Amino acid sequence: INMPDLSGFSFLQAVRSKDASILFVFVSSQGGEKQVLEALRAGASDYFTKGGGFVHYERVINRIKELVSQKILQESRKENTQTLRDNEKKYRKIIDASIDLIIHLNEEGKFTFLSRACEALLGFKAREMKNKSFFDYVHPDEKTRVRKELFAKHGELELCQISCPIKCKSGE
Repeated sequence: INMPDLSGFSFLQAVRSKDASILFVFVSSQGGEKQVLEALRAGASDYFTKGGGFVHYERVINRIKELVSQKILQESRKENTQTLRDNEKKYRKIIDASIDLIIHLNEEGKFTFLSRACEALLGFKAREMKNKSFFDYVHPDEKTRVRKELFAKHGELELCQISCPIKCKSGE
């Protein structure tokens, strides 16, 4: 892995010092196990030896295409993950600033999320109500109506806004 003024390993190190995310594939006339392992440990994306005719170079090209596709997918996932985190922070701020009680229920009608307004409005800390049935807190006269609104379509929970009396920690 030698070039006139620089070895392939030195070139790889120079590339990695500038940008570790750049794909780097060795195609060399030297291809012993020692060189291959050294190159991969140094950060090469793959290693091929020269020779073998058209079929061999077609394998090299296909591998490079595969590496590029993986890189694009990896970058896309990274970008999407960051977008999700940013959106989660934004919507968390909106929910936390709301004076309304915002909740999420699982399919059994148990709390999986309660906004910060829970404590101010009901006197309960969110963790006290988590995994408990929402219907345990709904006024008995309202349970049928609320259940119908929540499970309006095919018995599944619906995203909705409901106004109903809810039992507070004080018993009211």
